Amino acid sequence: MDIFDSLSFFSFADAQAHFKAIAIWLGGISLLTFVLSLVLLPYLIRKIPSDYFLQLSDEQPRFKEYDLKFVLFFLLRNIFGLLLFISGIVMLFLPGQGLITLFFSLLFLTFPGKKKLIIYFTRLKSVQKTVNWVRKKANKKPIKWPPKK
Repeated sequence: MDIFDSLSFFSFADAQAHFKAIAIWLGGISLLTFVLSLVLLPYLIRKIPSDYFLQLSDEQPRFKEYDLKFVLFFLLRNIFGLLLFISGIVMLFLPGQGLITLFFSLLFLTFPGKKKLIIYFTRLKSVQKTVNWVRKKANKKPIKWPPKK
């Protein structure tokens, strides 16, 4: 008696069908995140002020009592940041601008140690070069990066 005979609920054809469906979904997600990164990242890079990274503060947003608008904005911003973060990780292995996407996801997320992590990313020459290249193509001033300590 074969071990697979005892697993009557499992068949090789089912496994192939599931694998095929997963591969199609992953391919679609990869394509979608790639296209979105090509469209959204240049837009976001053009929109930030040139001295944005010099103005970073350690202040964390505080929830205000009964301010539903603030809470909804906070949640939407962090959900969008989380989606960008996951997309950035995926794009490190699939086609896309993974490092830049990860960098910009941090700007939307709220967590302790955010400033230190953003400063780490801003010191990467590949990030500085790419961001300023996009801004130059849009006739925007280059980003002023925090000085190295």
